[in-house]
Amino acid sequence: ALSQHRRVTFFLDDLQFADPASLLLIASMLSNTKESSHVFFACCYRDDDILKGSPFTMWLSSINIFPLEVMELQNISTEGVNELVSETLHLSPRITRPLASILHHKTSGNPLFLRQLLDSLKDQGHIYLNASP
Repeated sequence: ALSQHRRVTFFLDDLQFADPASLLLIASMLSNTKESSHVFFACCYRDDDILKGSPFTMWLSSINIFPLEVMELQNISTEGVNELVSETLHLSPRITRPLASILHHKTSGNPLFLRQLLDSLKDQGHIYLNASP
């Protein structure tokens, strides 16, 4: 058994890129821990990167025998991006709306891409936080 006394968490990201041997290993681990309350798996994948008929799609359909809880995350809406930008820059949403619209268009609301773009704009001096009133 993987763990009988301590809790163990496995976080596996970008499973859509995993090779068949790795997917087989993960399925085996899921099978061996099916009854354990001490082992937790968080498996993430991007459904827009999956090719039909790929090893991952076949693996995904084969693991439905395990008790799974599926959480589907969506990209951030334009309004959500505006809220994030407004709070980050300490400005009114009315003022940040044009920037947020551009950021949403460039990132499609993907949180990772949005954060990277904001960091890049800050590092290049295009945006900054003015702490004085």
